[in-house]
Amino acid sequence: MKKWKAFFSSVLLITVLFSSCSLSRQHVYDPAERVVLSANSSDVRLTSNFDLNLLFAQTVAVVKITSDGEVGTQTLLHVFEDLPPEKRPKVKYTAFEAKVEEVWQGEPTDSKITLHIAGDLNTEVTKPLKGDRLVLFLKCVDGIYYLIDDEYSIFAVNPGAVMYAFGDKDSFTCYDNAPFQDFKESIQDQYDHMPEVYAGICDRIGPLPLGPIAESYMNAESSDDT
Repeated sequence: MKKWKAFFSSVLLITVLFSSCSLSRQHVYDPAERVVLSANSSDVRLTSNFDLNLLFAQTVAVVKITSDGEVGTQTLLHVFEDLPPEKRPKVKYTAFEAKVEEVWQGEPTDSKITLHIAGDLNTEVTKPLKGDRLVLFLKCVDGIYYLIDDEYSIFAVNPGAVMYAFGDKDSFTCYDNAPFQDFKESIQDQYDHMPEVYAGICDRIGPLPLGPIAESYMNAESSDDT
């Protein structure tokens, strides 16, 4: 009987260890295999520069995706206002649950958030995977979080604490394989130089309204000047 108990205990231990390894496994993103779906469906982006994220974000946070994506539809309520709600276009989105690990910039969020990304799992914007650690540039509308600029607002933190850009422009891929801490410090440095960042984008596309993070840095700079 003791031998059987020892045998079943060993089997249970192996099962638990295997399950733990499976749960902790994280996808490793390879820059050589980068896919950017939205580039095939739309080229209406204001600019390919990273500055859009800095200027418009409400929150910059590190999160862990804790659910598989769930596809849904929603009505475009703020466009086609001359149509009754039931006749307005509907769009697909994929919803993810995420645990907030760290807020880099902006107002603190809840410890768990819901993220909506345009398109289903295989269309429009490239989707993350359950278990991913991500740095996201976000806005919040009615308690739901959205990306500022599609793939250009998602960076994965690969195992080994190095970065991977979901976007395919040079101003994003330059962060591929950069250490996590270096990326964080780079974001802080750009916010510390927000007047120059804002001036640079205005020179290209004209004045734009600022998000709350950028506005707070601009206001701080103005206060220092007075």
